[in-house]
Amino acid sequence: MKKVIRCDLCDTWIDSKLFSGITHLRCPKCGMRYQLEPASIKRHSMLPIALCLLALFISYRFIDSSQPMLKVIFVLCFSGGGTLIVNRLFLKYGYYQYESGKGDSYHEK
Repeated sequence: MKKVIRCDLCDTWIDSKLFSGITHLRCPKCGMRYQLEPASIKRHSMLPIALCLLALFISYRFIDSSQPMLKVIFVLCFSGGGTLIVNRLFLKYGYYQYESGKGDSYHEK
């Protein structure tokens, strides 16, 4: 697992999970909450849209129109798998920035 950030309170590394923990993280020792900064949330939100548009373009150009199910499967697999892989790369190289969740704009159930 890639170490994402270091906790401000207890100075431990907070790891991200494969399917959760990208937008909200919690320190395993002290329970301090962290969230993505607004600019990182915009990047995180636009990523699936951009990959879906790229998948649609590729399927339109390179897959025969007589095979619509193949196009649908390709678009779903490419956009879903690509989103997962690119999110992992963004976490690995520090493209997402986190801030502590102490502010008034952060709510948790």
